[in-house]
This record gives sequence, structure tokens and C-alpha cells, in this order.
Amino acid sequence: MSKTESPIKLVCKYVDELALIEVDPFKNYEQAPICLEVDWELREIDVNTHYSDGSMSMSQYHNLKSRYNLPGNIDILSFQKEWDGSELQKVFSELADTWHSEWNGSNWIGQFGDRDDYSQDISDLLENLPTVENAGIWDFCDWYCNGEADYPENYIEMKTEEIAAEMIYAAKIEESVVIRDSLSTVVGILNEREAAK
Repeated sequence: MSKTESPIKLVCKYVDELALIEVDPFKNYEQAPICLEVDWELREIDVNTHYSDGSMSMSQYHNLKSRYNLPGNIDILSFQKEWDGSELQKVFSELADTWHSEWNGSNWIGQFGDRDDYSQDISDLLENLPTVENAGIWDFCDWYCNGEADYPENYIEMKTEEIAAEMIYAAKIEESVVIRDSLSTVVGILNEREAAK
């Protein structure tokens, strides 16, 4: 089978739309970038969370792989479902068809063909991927103060710790949000709010 007969494959198989939303310990616990990584030799694409330690792998440096940033609130389940036959698959497949590697005496170096307009095509397509509204890493205080958080219906009968746990859980289930703060921090915020009333 020739390269032109083999569309580039998406190998990730996530089942949780929040699987890629993680805090980045290298960036003051902000949300870690979500990246699409292309293995040009294997003609495979994976999507994963990348911690921003500032490093570049040797395979990237030598053009054997490439990495692209995705929206932090990407709808990964829709992305996977719509991949086969998508315009993005087509563009990456065409680019993979132009790729080859050469030995320079020390390393294998990846090289692409003459067409130089793929970069803009890819950028445009990555900006229009399916997303989940509000999905991402939130400080509980921001989430609460923006009016996104509601107290449980029976909160009067609950302890503060139970209220905090229920609100954190509801944010994930109802809004696709990961609360960055610990349970104890959320309890403290709720106690401060109650004291200020």
C-alpha cells in the first residue's frame, strides 16, 4: 500500500471528555496544554496533555515528529468521532505524503516536500475544532464568584465539607470543569462567604 492510500491515523481513544484537562506543575498549576502530536514515520497522530517544561524532544528537533497546540476546552470525544474523513486528516495525510527521512551521518532527519502552505491550513483547521463550553481548570473562587456554582438543594442540612464536595462534583459532571483548589480550600472559601453574610 502506498503512502497516498493510507490516511494518517488517530490512535487516541479517550472515553472521558475531561481526560485531558490537567494542572501543569511547571506553570504555577495552570491548565496544562493539550497537544496533537504527529509521528510522520508511523503516520500516526495522538492527542495528549503536555507539561510545559520548555523542552523539545530530539524527534521533534529532527522533524521526525511535530506537535501542535489544541484548544484547552477541546471536545475530544467529538474530535475522535469526526476524525476519519475530516479535512484535518486530509491535510495531515497530504503533508505526510511529502515527508521522508535522510541519514546525515549522525541522525535521521525528517524533511518535507516543496509545498509551504500547509502550516496555514493546519492553523486554520485547529482554530475551528469542536469545544466544550467552560471546560477547563478553574479556581473555585472564580467559578463561584462568576455565578457558575449553585449550592446543593438540601445544603441547609449538610456540613460545609459535604457542600464543598458536592459543588466540586457538580462542576465536573454538569459543566465539564475541573476545580483546581483542594477540598480544604473550597471549604475555607465557603466559610468566608458565610461569615461575610
